[in-house]
Amino acid sequence: MKWSRAIYIYFRLMTQHVKAILEYQADFWIAMCAAMLTQILGIVFIWVIFDQITDIHGWVFWEIAFLYSLVFMSEGVSSFLFNGIWLINSFVNRGEMDRFLVRPLPPVLQVASSAFGMNGIGNLAIGIIFLIQSIRHIEMAWTWWQLLLVVVFVISGVMIRISVNLASNSISFWTQGPRNSFPMMIHTVSDFVKYPITIFTGGIQLFVSIAVPYAFISYYPASFLFGKGEDWSWLGMLTPVVAAACLMLSIRLFNTGLRKYESAGN
Repeated sequence: MKWSRAIYIYFRLMTQHVKAILEYQADFWIAMCAAMLTQILGIVFIWVIFDQITDIHGWVFWEIAFLYSLVFMSEGVSSFLFNGIWLINSFVNRGEMDRFLVRPLPPVLQVASSAFGMNGIGNLAIGIIFLIQSIRHIEMAWTWWQLLLVVVFVISGVMIRISVNLASNSISFWTQGPRNSFPMMIHTVSDFVKYPITIFTGGIQLFVSIAVPYAFISYYPASFLFGKGEDWSWLGMLTPVVAAACLMLSIRLFNTGLRKYESAGN
C-alpha cells in the first residue's frame, strides 16, 4: 500500500475517534482544560522565579517560555494524533496485535491511530499561545527565514517526540509483561529540556542530547535562533536530521519487535 493512501486512512480513523470523543462533550472540555491548567501552572512557576532573578544562565523569561512552548507543542501533537503508541504494551500482553496484522495497512499506523488524546489539544493550544507571545516579546529582529526555521523546528520536535515514544513503548515486545514503566520514565526526561540544559551536569546534557535527544526539541533550536552558546549553537541546524534519523530508527525497532510478537495462548 502506498504511504499516501495509508496516511489518508490514518486520518480517517482519527476522525472517527474524534467523533466518538465529542459524543461526551463534558469529558472532552474537562480533560482539555485540565491539561491547559497544568501547563499554565508550569509557566506561572517560572514567572515567580523570574520575579526574583533576571535570568537563568543568560536566558530571560520569554526565552524560557519559548523552550516551554516547543516542548508543549511536541507533546500536544504526539498525544493528540499518536496516543495509541502508549497502548503497545497492552496490545502485546493481551494478544490484540493480531487484528492489526491482518489488515492491509501498516501496523505502526494502526497502532498510532488506535487512541485519541484529548489532553493533547490543551497542550498544543498552550504551546501555540506561548510561542506567539514569546516571539513577540523576545528582543530580536525576526526575519522571514527565522520564522520559517521555527516552523521546521516545531515539526522536527514533533517527529522526535513521536519517535522516542514509539521506541520506548516498543520495548514491550521484549518484556511482554502486564506493566511497563520504561516509556513513562523516558517521557519525564523531557522536563529537563524546558530549561537551558547548561544548568545541569554534563551527564544529563549528554543523555538528553544523544541517548534520548529531547534537547533537539527545544534547547538546540532555541540556542541557534538566539545565538546562545556560540561554540555549539550550530547543532540546532541538525534538528531535522536528528528527527528523520529518530523516526527511521524507531520504526525499525517497532518492526523488529513485531517479528518477535507471539500473540496470546498457551
